[in-house]
Amino acid sequence: MGLKADIDGSLIRISKNSDEIGVVKNGNLLLSKYGSSGSPIGEPEGGYQLYKNGDNYHYKRTPDVSGYSQSDLTKLTEHANTHVLERHGHDVSDEALIKRAESGIAPDGSKTQRGNPPPHRLALNLTAQIS
Repeated sequence: MGLKADIDGSLIRISKNSDEIGVVKNGNLLLSKYGSSGSPIGEPEGGYQLYKNGDNYHYKRTPDVSGYSQSDLTKLTEHANTHVLERHGHDVSDEALIKRAESGIAPDGSKTQRGNPPPHRLALNLTAQIS
């Protein structure tokens, strides 16, 4: 059996059997299942590449780097712990950033220490309350 998309109110849930791998919210993909092994399927879409590994599917964050010069890319990626494009790139949706603030799961699937939301969450909440 292949991938399945179900409409659930304003969400489109993407699953294989009952294993959810992503949700489309406001036209943006929010991942539930991350990985990087297997064979890529199609072209990256919205900053993510779909992979199939055996009978399993998952997504990997593949930032859009088309707007950057080689010099800019070198500066953005030269440090061993860099993650600016994967977690904060221009193609990261607001929904993915909100998910990170609320759950501690970044757009590339990485988690903060102990799985808690980032410490700047308070600033996001205050900004939302002021708006």
